[in-house]
Amino acid sequence: MVSTTESVKHIRQSSNARAFPPEEQLSATTMRTNLAMRSLIIGAMNTVQIVRKAEIARAYSASKNHLGLVANELSQSDFLNTVRGKNGGGTISHLLSETCISDVARTFKASGRFAEGFEGGENECRIVDQSRLRNALGRAVGAIYAELNKVYLSDLTKGNAGLTQLLELSDA
Repeated sequence: MVSTTESVKHIRQSSNARAFPPEEQLSATTMRTNLAMRSLIIGAMNTVQIVRKAEIARAYSASKNHLGLVANELSQSDFLNTVRGKNGGGTISHLLSETCISDVARTFKASGRFAEGFEGGENECRIVDQSRLRNALGRAVGAIYAELNKVYLSDLTKGNAGLTQLLELSDA
């Protein structure tokens, strides 16, 4: 079995985010990351059964097509075990206490740059070498990931009675 860390490294190198035009990558990634987190949360709330795409779509009023893409990437990244077919769906691959939210966010991170000149590479920004914004953006993104490094799927779901009431599926 491939470790989550190895899977995350692989996804960073081969992200599907390239399919989106650069100006849409951040919002597309935000949507995909949001759906990934929601999918894992409902999976964590229903660990004794397979959770189906239609159930997730119904619970969150989300697109089944988008969920299918996200579930595929979650499976490839070893966050979900999936079963194909008519009665298919997914279950959480790891203990809830081992699924770090920052790993999920990094998996769905856009391959594009946050802003021109921000992550190096070619750009036409004339002030990149003198820009203080680049450093500020770097610290801001670093702070987001530093906070997410502290949060595990179990922190979001364990003992959350309100979430259980909203997302617990019937044993069907």
